[in-house]
Amino acid sequence: MKQDLTPIAVSFLYGKGDLRAEFNAELDATGKYGAKDDYVLKLTPKKPSAQYKTLVLVVSHDDFHVSQSVIIDSLDNVNQFRFFTPDFEKPLKDSSFEFDVRSVKNYRVIDIDQQPGVGSNAGSADLVPAPKK
Repeated sequence: MKQDLTPIAVSFLYGKGDLRAEFNAELDATGKYGAKDDYVLKLTPKKPSAQYKTLVLVVSHDDFHVSQSVIIDSLDNVNQFRFFTPDFEKPLKDSSFEFDVRSVKNYRVIDIDQQPGVGSNAGSADLVPAPKK
């Protein structure tokens, strides 16, 4: 993505963002997240955000990979992502990330790199009408 429209709290999942620059970090020993031997890192944004209050990363004691990510928003809603048995050796196929329009009946495609008023689509999206109720 050319423009970073994703909150910093989740941008690290695809290799973007600077956690050290954006967050204050501390080890969390409450035991609320992760297994007994995991490292639990509580990240609090240096600048207050309406999108999130805290980011918690659960890090494996064995190989230091992130096994869980927890985003707590300003209303204390929790979004939790768990990464089960990742295979870091096997390459991913490009076809795993291709969208087949035949696989869904109702969809909306938005090009987030297209700025409104620029180019032939002027920021519009390709739409398939939603089914009538």
